[in-house]
Amino acid sequence: MRDACAHPCPSVRDDIKTLKKQYDKTEDDLKALQSVGQIIGEVLKRQGKFDEALVELLEAERLQKKYQGPEHPEVAITVGSIALILYIQGRYAKAHARFQE
Repeated sequence: MRDACAHPCPSVRDDIKTLKKQYDKTEDDLKALQSVGQIIGEVLKRQGKFDEALVELLEAERLQKKYQGPEHPEVAITVGSIALILYIQGRYAKAHARFQE
């Protein structure tokens, strides 16, 4: 009976190692996606494409808060960019609320 367990155990360990590598890669991909979204949002903002920039920046903010935490400096930068766009668009109350975050 003990021999039956001896064979699957190394396989299970290998499966766990493989899954951990996949998880780490996925987490790295999500962190990269946050940065890419923030960069795209900033480029669109500079091009005057404010609605498109907001979409990218709001998604970047969501990912940053989820994976880096709401107090991370990158979140503050993204929120500031969102607030600036809202201000430029004349959405002063929403901009003010964002600047207060």
